[in-house]
Amino acid sequence: MMVIGLLEVVEESVYRVMRGEGLWGTEKKLNEQDIEVVKNKMLKWFGKKVIWGLMEGSVLLRVFYRLIVGLKE
Repeated sequence: MMVIGLLEVVEESVYRVMRGEGLWGTEKKLNEQDIEVVKNKMLKWFGKKVIWGLMEGSVLLRVFYRLIVGLKE
């Protein structure tokens, strides 16, 4: 969904949040070592538990929801 979705939706739902948490967004081309670092940070971030409304879920669930809602709009 991040790859085929509208850039505006992905930017708002995923990339902006990732940059806000310091995971990604240096605006430079990543070398191989940087790519691995970013991948590892993303995997940890997606698995992170969050309280969302009245339930506990993962960042991945929240991102997936935001992408679905954004693509429907």
